[in-house]
Amino acid sequence: METILVLSAVQREQQYLNVGKSGSNLKLGVCGVGPVDAGIQTAKLLSVLKPTQVWFIGTAGAYPGRYLSPGDVVIGSEFLFGDAGLAGGTSYVPDIQVMKSEPITLCLEPTFPFKVKNGKILTVPSITKSEKSAVELRDHFGADAEHLEVFSVWRACNLFHIPFSAVLGISNIVGPEAHEQWKLWQDPAVKHASSVFEFLSS
Repeated sequence: METILVLSAVQREQQYLNVGKSGSNLKLGVCGVGPVDAGIQTAKLLSVLKPTQVWFIGTAGAYPGRYLSPGDVVIGSEFLFGDAGLAGGTSYVPDIQVMKSEPITLCLEPTFPFKVKNGKILTVPSITKSEKSAVELRDHFGADAEHLEVFSVWRACNLFHIPFSAVLGISNIVGPEAHEQWKLWQDPAVKHASSVFEFLSS
């Protein structure tokens, strides 16, 4: 029997998941906040639960000038890792270090009363507050949205040879107003992401 593991950074991001409707093969897990904890906790859960596929549900910030607004949903088509130093040319990483996933087969974009789009998601070690840095990250990595965990979760799944998908509700535009927007939009963003997940996984 297949086991689907649904991960989120924190438990409240799973409050709208209808576990009973999705069936008894659905397991929920929390990976923690930030790329380090997310990678460690995901590997631990994969070892114990041995799922056949993994989904990540949560919120993300959209980079300015992209096609996403608060309340929309992005389905990951590629997962990247980086920071402002790389985007600004003040740091580098060894060639051997894995910094991006292979492009993932695009999911269907279901029709909802909010936009649902495929996009590239960049994991960063800290939340970007500067509009200048947000634009540099967007342009350097070609990213559509910013997140703190999803690359690490994908990396763990990749090492375990487990299929991975991410559905993230947009809670803010990356930049100086992000936190205030997040406080207003985190709940509807999670609710919308959960609706899209249930549609895609049914």
